[in-house]
Amino acid sequence: MRKIFYKIPKLGKIVKQRDSALNMIKDLELRERRLLENKEKMNCFKDIFLSPWTDKWKIFYVNKNNEIDKYISQLKSGLDKESKLVVDNLWEKIIFLIPYNKHKKSFLYKVEDFFTKKELIEQKKNIDLSRYNIPNGVNIEKPVFLNKNGLAFLPKRILLKIKGKIIVDGGAYFGDSALVFLEYTPSRVYSFEPVNLTYKKLKETIRINKMGDIVTPIKLGLGKKAGKAFIKGTNSAASLTTSDFKNAQEISITSIDDFFSGKNDVIGLIKLDVEGEELGVIKGALETIKRDKPILLISVYHRPEDFFFIKPLIDDLNLGYKFMIRKTSSFRVTSETVLIGYSG
Repeated sequence: MRKIFYKIPKLGKIVKQRDSALNMIKDLELRERRLLENKEKMNCFKDIFLSPWTDKWKIFYVNKNNEIDKYISQLKSGLDKESKLVVDNLWEKIIFLIPYNKHKKSFLYKVEDFFTKKELIEQKKNIDLSRYNIPNGVNIEKPVFLNKNGLAFLPKRILLKIKGKIIVDGGAYFGDSALVFLEYTPSRVYSFEPVNLTYKKLKETIRINKMGDIVTPIKLGLGKKAGKAFIKGTNSAASLTTSDFKNAQEISITSIDDFFSGKNDVIGLIKLDVEGEELGVIKGALETIKRDKPILLISVYHRPEDFFFIKPLIDDLNLGYKFMIRKTSSFRVTSETVLIGYSG
């Protein structure tokens, strides 16, 4: 009996040590859970970061592998240092870092692998849209308002060339670009938007912002030449498809050269975000470009053909164009990469 009572104090000490150890384990489990939660937030692939066009770039790389160095060299010719860096970063990410779309859910990623510190900081910035009237049910593309579709990168003396001239807004969506373009006092903005639902939103934007005297909505798609096509989707990413695609909408297409043929309008700016049809639209605008030498804001992230071939095509015209390539969105990995061209 004496021995039992003698050991009770030691037993109490052991119990305290056990409880302390259990608490430590709970703390470690909690910390590990929090780390895993943070890791899940930071390291899982999110569809918004991936372009649906990725597979086309990889197929292009396989098929044109022997010519890629030549294409990159042609593209970089005459570009500034920042533009060349954008070219290298986009090519590396889309070819070697991002997987095929069918495999994207099998990968984890770190945000730092995709975005620079500057971009991560910019993602936290708020944009004041209070001066605009935005229709309900639309996706607000922040780069349009933050970087003016790329105009924010141009010097003031170049921007003054827009004043009093026509702006061609190819892929007008709900009129977000038109809202921004009015700041540059054009004589008129022709907003081309062929998608039924989006065209209605475009007209609503014009109405509620009282822009009807300057902004003209055009329910046509833009292309190399006039014709018919089918389009899928109803938002800013609507793109051409085949007639057998479910719910495909048939649209009419015109070219910029045809639309402005016989008119005395001077084009000061052509902006194109037409979901992979940019090269064709430029081919259908060459006479206009030769005549007016407008500022060019061309999305070149959808198809590799747009990325590699539009700039050399215009270079070959010998119009004295200068180019830069900028990534206008800090929220996207490769999307919103724009070829900016101007003369003078």
